[in-house]
Amino acid sequence: MIELQDKINVLQTTDLVRGDHVRLIGFGETDVAYRRRLFSFGITRGVEAYVVRRAPLGCPIQIHVRGTALMLRAHEASHLIWEYV
Repeated sequence: MIELQDKINVLQTTDLVRGDHVRLIGFGETDVAYRRRLFSFGITRGVEAYVVRRAPLGCPIQIHVRGTALMLRAHEASHLIWEYV
């Protein structure tokens, strides 16, 4: 298992800003039901995404992944672990 603390460019969803190009490297402690929902949208480990925009108060965040724009609620996606591409 990869120790995520050792990675330099590890980000959480709350750290992402408009224009970031990132890759999902882990699901952290996300709820199993939410993880299944993400899988149904094509969000799997290794998928690349672009941050399109964030709401003024940080929730939700819009990402572009596999040709689809998705809105993620900050509290649900807070455990997702990303890295810069």
